[in-house]
Amino acid sequence: MEKIILVRIILTLNQITSSVHSWNDSAKTNDECREKTNKTYLMFFVILIVMVSMTIIGNIFVIIIISFTSKLRQNTTYVTLLSLAVVDFLVGCITMPYNIKRMYNNRLFCLSKTACKIILIMEPFLSIASMNHLFSIAVERFLSLKLPFQFKLSTSSALFYTWLLSLWVYAFLWSFLGMFKWNKTATFPIEIRGNAISYLSAIYNSKYHVCTRDNKPFFTTVYVVCFCLPIILMGYIYYFVYKTTSRHIRQMSKLELGQLKLRINRSKLRQQKLFTSVFIVFLVYVTCWLPTFVIVLLSFYFQRLLNNFENKEPLFYEILVNTTEVILPPLNSAVNPFIYVISNRKFKNSALSFLNKKFFNRNKVKSSTAPTTISKYPL
Repeated sequence: MEKIILVRIILTLNQITSSVHSWNDSAKTNDECREKTNKTYLMFFVILIVMVSMTIIGNIFVIIIISFTSKLRQNTTYVTLLSLAVVDFLVGCITMPYNIKRMYNNRLFCLSKTACKIILIMEPFLSIASMNHLFSIAVERFLSLKLPFQFKLSTSSALFYTWLLSLWVYAFLWSFLGMFKWNKTATFPIEIRGNAISYLSAIYNSKYHVCTRDNKPFFTTVYVVCFCLPIILMGYIYYFVYKTTSRHIRQMSKLELGQLKLRINRSKLRQQKLFTSVFIVFLVYVTCWLPTFVIVLLSFYFQRLLNNFENKEPLFYEILVNTTEVILPPLNSAVNPFIYVISNRKFKNSALSFLNKKFFNRNKVKSSTAPTTISKYPL
C-alpha cells in the first residue's frame, strides 16, 4: 500500500514539473510575441495599414456602384469586375490583416492553429481567384476581337454565370490540392514539423511560431500554371489587342470624309485610351507578381545563392524579401479598383449619378460630354 502511494506521489510530482516546464515554454513563447517591433518590420506594418484601407474602401465602393447601377449590371465585363472586387475585398479582410499581424510580431506567427489553417487555405485561394478574374477579362476581350460575330456573352446567359462560378471553383480546387503533400521528402527539420506521419502539408508549431506548408512541388506547379502561364498568354493577348486596334485606326483614317471625320477622331481617341488602360493593367500585373515568382523559385532551387546574398547584404535582403512577399502581391488588389473601374469614364458617370442621387438628392449629373451608352468593354 505504501509503495502504491509513493508511486502516485512521484507521478503527481512529474506532472507538476511537466506543467511548470510547459508554462515556462508558453511564457517564453508569449514573450517573443510581445517583443518590440523591429524598425524595418514597422515600416512594412505602416505600409500595409494604408494598403488595407485602400483595398477595403476601394472595393466596397466598386461593389456598391456596380450592384446599384442597372446599366452596369447588364454588362458582362462589369459583372466580372464586381466578382473581382469581391475577391480583392476578401484579400483586404483576410490576407492583409494576417500580414499586418506578422509584421507587427517581427514575422513570427503568433495566432492559433485554427487561424493557421484558415490562412493556409484562403491565401492561395484568393490569390489564384484574383488572377483568374484578370485573365478572364483579357480572354473575353480577345475572343470578342477575334470572333466578333460568333462570340457573344450576356448577363442573362447561364453560360456566363457558369463561367464566373468556375473561376472561383478552379481557385478553390488548387487550394484544396495544396493541403496534401506532393513531395516525398520533408524540407523542414523535424523539430519544426514534428515526427508524426501526415499526408497533410500544413505545418504549425507554436514554439517556433511557424505556420507554413511543406509542399515545394505544389507551389512550383501553381506558380507555373496559375501565374507564369497567364502572364505569357496575357502578353500575347494585349499584343493582339494593340495590333487589332492599330489596324482599325488605319482603316478608319482612310474613311475620313465630310461628317465622318469628327466621329472617326472620337473613335481613334477611344481606341487609344483602350490600349493605354489595357497596357497599364498588364504592366501592374507583371510588376506585382513577377518579382514574387522569381524570389520564391530561387528559394526553392537556389537557396544557397539567396543565403550568400543575405550574408553580404542582410538589410537589403530583408527589405527585398518582404517587399516581394508581403507588399507587391496584395498591392494588385489595392490598385485594381483604380485601374479597372475608377479611371473609366462610364463608371465615373454612374458613380457620380449614384452619389448625387443618394447623398445630394439630385437626379441628374451635370457633364460637359454628351450621355453615352455602356459599351461592352469599359476599359
